[in-house]
Amino acid sequence: MKQIYLFLTGILFSAMSFGQVIISEVYGGGGNTGAIYTNDYVVLYNKSAASVDITGWSLHYASATGISWTNSVVFPATTILTPGQYYVIQCAAGTVGDGVPLPSTNYVVTPSTTFNMSATKGKLVLLNDATAPTSGTSCPSANVVDKVSWGTGDCPETASAPSGSNTTSIKRKVSGTQDTDDNSIDFEVLAPVLGVDDVNASFKNQVKFSSTIVKDNVRIFNEGKTNVELYNLNGQLLKTVNGSDEVTLDTAALAKGVYLVKVSQDSKSITQKIIKQ
Repeated sequence: MKQIYLFLTGILFSAMSFGQVIISEVYGGGGNTGAIYTNDYVVLYNKSAASVDITGWSLHYASATGISWTNSVVFPATTILTPGQYYVIQCAAGTVGDGVPLPSTNYVVTPSTTFNMSATKGKLVLLNDATAPTSGTSCPSANVVDKVSWGTGDCPETASAPSGSNTTSIKRKVSGTQDTDDNSIDFEVLAPVLGVDDVNASFKNQVKFSSTIVKDNVRIFNEGKTNVELYNLNGQLLKTVNGSDEVTLDTAALAKGVYLVKVSQDSKSITQKIIKQ
């Protein structure tokens, strides 16, 4: 009797956990002209108070009105999302190559040319099994944990979220967590943040820049050992500087324009845009 109870409890917990993992953020402009990052990405979020094992679950993308779900990923064994965790999935890189590498990822889709999403319109479904939706299906209904459509995507929860772009993502409101089962209400258009801005909120507040409009140098203030990387908008690493408490990044030789500064400490990181005059 005890074994039956434990078995049924396990089934109940598994079923209850399905709706606790949501698609939190989508960025489909990676590597396109003017992109912030070189790769597309999707962020999942575990909104429950317990860990959720998503081993064998799958994520699928199709064009806005498409019926082919060939862009798919199945999560490997021991893929467990802890309570409140943002899980960043690195997807395809655009052909232009603009942007900087993603500062933090949990899973990288391979090969890098697969799972190529549109920034302005599309649809995603998260399933609790490994089977892709049947070809010819515009909006699957079986085993769906969560789904998001944006732009003119035809498989939303209630209504589609707004369109993103090469410089913006669509992200759930309230730090990527709002879930009223209406994409048009839950999502907003923001600068792409990979969920990590929420995880590293205290680190973001801790790091200070002397200015984001610079001439000869910019000083970065942070307590403890800090790594600073400078990228151009094509994703090329131009300079790396290490220091403690205060790091000075020499920008005197840079051409006028926009650059990205990545500040890292241990497993935390933020990315800040600067303008060289």
